[in-house]
Amino acid sequence: MSSVTQKLLAVLFPRRCPVCGEFTDSQSPHLCRSCAKTLRTEYAKLCPVCKRTAATCSCRVSALSKNPCPVTVLGFYEPGNTGSVSSRLVYALKHQTDDGAAHVFARDLSAAILREFLVAGEDIRTWTVTYTPRSDLGYEENGFDQAKRLAKLCARYTGARYEPIFRRRGGEEQKDLSAKEREANAATIYLRHPRRKHAGKYIVVDDIMTSGATMAECIQLLSTHGAESVRIAVPLRTIPRIADKELWYASLGNNSQ
Repeated sequence: MSSVTQKLLAVLFPRRCPVCGEFTDSQSPHLCRSCAKTLRTEYAKLCPVCKRTAATCSCRVSALSKNPCPVTVLGFYEPGNTGSVSSRLVYALKHQTDDGAAHVFARDLSAAILREFLVAGEDIRTWTVTYTPRSDLGYEENGFDQAKRLAKLCARYTGARYEPIFRRRGGEEQKDLSAKEREANAATIYLRHPRRKHAGKYIVVDDIMTSGATMAECIQLLSTHGAESVRIAVPLRTIPRIADKELWYASLGNNSQ
């Protein structure tokens, strides 16, 4: 499609920004210029504990301690900051039937994945993108799975294969659960084909990573069924708190920080 045709279609069928609702100058799902600029600033926010961006944050994700693996992440999610562009994108991703927010996150996440693979000398075409399935309750309330949308789009943008690997039996939405409850909730995930050997390389996609319990369960399932390598890709991780670090040191009996 020529650039002239694209511009004409953008004029005739303008898209709205999934965050503020303003018309954009593109036919494909995009943020408006103002929201896009703000989102880039939010991606660059530093962790209050280690003073690094989310992409380089050294703070542990508790559930991943036993099964560490590479994590691709764009920025931090701050649950109380509902007015931020990233938080409003998350809300649109989880609750709006339009897939505009999914496209925004998937494009940025795919670009980050491809940069990392280029540095590592990895061929993305030998990897399979999958996702952590939404709880039954979340699916019933909204009628779709936001992580599935993200995974399919990431596969399209990167050129990787896409395959749904996991199912969830029951389960609850993670956002209101404690760390222990998240671990129990993650146990509701199982393989679609438990007798099949899952040899290969996998990228597991989700929208937000907090305790990492769901991701840890997926990594464990793939690893015990023959996976050669597993990576995680999420647009956002919940921002670490200094209080969490202090509790961690206390649990180790080490007061020096």
